Amino acid sequence: MSYAVTKFRQQYYQSLITAGLSSFEQNQVSSLMDAQSFQSQSQNYEIASGLAGMLPNLTVGSSGEMGSPVATATFGGIDLQAILSAQSRALAALASSSTTRQT
Repeated sequence: MSYAVTKFRQQYYQSLITAGLSSFEQNQVSSLMDAQSFQSQSQNYEIASGLAGMLPNLTVGSSGEMGSPVATATFGGIDLQAILSAQSRALAALASSSTTRQT
């Protein structure tokens, strides 16, 4: 009896392998591959964000004579770090949604 059950199971699973993946399974695999790609990109942006944070900030400005208003602007590593970190979070969100995408 156990041989017959084992043989039946072997034939059943072999038929599944022979039939290949269903369209649902193919879509799921594709979604998981997308998620992996988004996650990898997210990690790269996070690394770049950390490196950008080490860059110095540059402040430029001007002022008039005798106490007139002063205008300055600052841009640098801290700004680049925020931009890259935001991009990383956006890609991580895409990765997360790809793992649960309904097909």
